[in-house]
Amino acid sequence: MIRQDVHTEGGTYVEGNLQVAGDYVGRDQYVGYTYEQVIALVDHIRTTGRSRRWDGRMPYVGLVPFEQADAMLFAGREQLSHTLIDALGQSRFVAVAGASGSGKSSLVRAGVLSALTRGVLPSSDKWLIETFTPRTHPIEQLTLAMSALASRAGLSSAEGNAIRETGQNDRQALTRVADLIARGPRDQRVVLFIDQFEELFTQTQAEQERLAFVKLIATRSDFLDPCTQYTDIRDLMNARLHFVGAMDRQELARAIAFPALEVGIEIDPALVEEIIADTRGETGALPLVQFALRDLFESMPHNSGDAIALTREAYLGQGGIGQALQRHAGEVFARFSSAQAEVARAIFLRLVNPGTGVHPVPSRRRAAEDELTGLTAANAATAANIDVAPVIEALA
Repeated sequence: MIRQDVHTEGGTYVEGNLQVAGDYVGRDQYVGYTYEQVIALVDHIRTTGRSRRWDGRMPYVGLVPFEQADAMLFAGREQLSHTLIDALGQSRFVAVAGASGSGKSSLVRAGVLSALTRGVLPSSDKWLIETFTPRTHPIEQLTLAMSALASRAGLSSAEGNAIRETGQNDRQALTRVADLIARGPRDQRVVLFIDQFEELFTQTQAEQERLAFVKLIATRSDFLDPCTQYTDIRDLMNARLHFVGAMDRQELARAIAFPALEVGIEIDPALVEEIIADTRGETGALPLVQFALRDLFESMPHNSGDAIALTREAYLGQGGIGQALQRHAGEVFARFSSAQAEVARAIFLRLVNPGTGVHPVPSRRRAAEDELTGLTAANAATAANIDVAPVIEALA
């Protein structure tokens, strides 16, 4: 028998007997809970008869990534968050990689950046943090991010514009602007989160701009001069790479149960077990779990202050993970006219890169709204007089 003390209200958890006392007292008190501990905790809460009331917050975010504001609902990746925070405290460059849907963006936004703003590292609550994606013109996106940081540092936003003007040919441009912004408090730091980094290869068309962007980032990271094309960023990532794999049983149990408990909702231990079984071997389990649970929650009557319980029976009645997304998409599509359905097809085709050149693997693609609203009969034969905006809104 292995005994492990935990932060419950006057109670302990004993592995083997699964003794748990007290009520849920906040996600941060249960970091590192095992699958067995989570099951014991939710079962204890369910059977003690203590009434729990929903506080009005949505417990699950669905398919969208977690944001910094969702930090208290983000559970399961605590250890990896701590690893990345430690790495960030020691290095100027940290790379996070993983399969689509593994939760990389959520991990950084809700796990790492939110912790930095709370001061998890010395003075990190005063650090200047900005997020951007490369899109089709990464140097322009970098310029906008640095201009925003300059404004927050009390400088003219024009200071960041130097990257736009010189970044194509001057690999020191980012370093100079970052040093200017961070000048002031001794412990000030500038933190840039480049989300969806793969867009550099899937959306950026100009090879010269792609290479210039890589040089800007690698130089800021104190790396040696490149030997061959992209070697600097490749070697840099090899040295500072953290891989986000599929969530294990312990992580999934926390990710499923703790958001519900956090907002005052009771959750059936059999539901936790059922969802974990449904996602076994699924690399991108987190968004699927979040969507299925949000779908389940929204299918139930819910008003702030109500006593709400998420059960296995209700989950199976909704079709589980296997049918939740399919059913929802089908319901949206069924509301389209035949012409709108053709527009929807044309929209989805614009959101896929077939894979050519430097990135031969098919991948998702971002499309600007004006690109989609410009769809005409040439793109969807019967859509000549169809307003595209409502279709985009419905799909979004």
